Amino acid sequence: MKKILISLAVATLIVPQIALASWWNPFSWKIFSRPAEVRVEQTHDVNFENKKATTTATSSGEVSQQKEVATKKSKNSVVVSPKKQVTPEPQVAQKQDESKTSIVTFQNGAVAEIDARGNVVRWIKEAVIIPSVLVQPVQTQISQEDVPALSILLRGITNINNSGRFSWRTNIPANSRLVLYTYGPNSVTFFPSSSGYSTEHFVDIPDDVLLTPFTHGYSVEAWDNGVTVVSNTTLFHSQKVDGYVID
Repeated sequence: MKKILISLAVATLIVPQIALASWWNPFSWKIFSRPAEVRVEQTHDVNFENKKATTTATSSGEVSQQKEVATKKSKNSVVVSPKKQVTPEPQVAQKQDESKTSIVTFQNGAVAEIDARGNVVRWIKEAVIIPSVLVQPVQTQISQEDVPALSILLRGITNINNSGRFSWRTNIPANSRLVLYTYGPNSVTFFPSSSGYSTEHFVDIPDDVLLTPFTHGYSVEAWDNGVTVVSNTTLFHSQKVDGYVID
């Protein structure tokens, strides 16, 4: 009876569990399926490590140098930036030039200190002022009564170098001329005085003009200050032997 009970118990209890376990497979779960640890031996390459160390040191050195250069640049920028370069303005140079002065003495005796622009900075000595006296010119009025009247004095004709010289005189300096008349062809010829503005006058007329069969006459005109004086007309005829004969 025991065996039957045991077999029934096994059949009802253990067999279904085994069947369920084979179907369910709890070992497929992650909690039960841990991967086995695999040990991998690492081989150390000394040359690679040295190269890596050198590269690391070089890169670290370059980084440190770059940091130092950046630091210096930042320092320089910090130092230079507040110091602004100020270019000198031309007014400063003008002020320096204007500060130079010189002492100048004027013709009137004044002494002054003058800057570069010629402006008077200060007077050292005043000018000596001499009062000027206005001298009025003395005007002498000559009345017409004091001036003698213009007059003419005839001196005749003389034969000089194949020409006839007519001479006359005026009492005061004046301009003058001789008027020659030729009767027959009835011509009139004017001869200005060779002396110009003077008191002594003369005119030389060639013989070819005077030695003709015609009768001649002459008079003298003189003028000065708008006053003209004419002498009387004198007649004469000419001969080749006797010369000039005044009628």
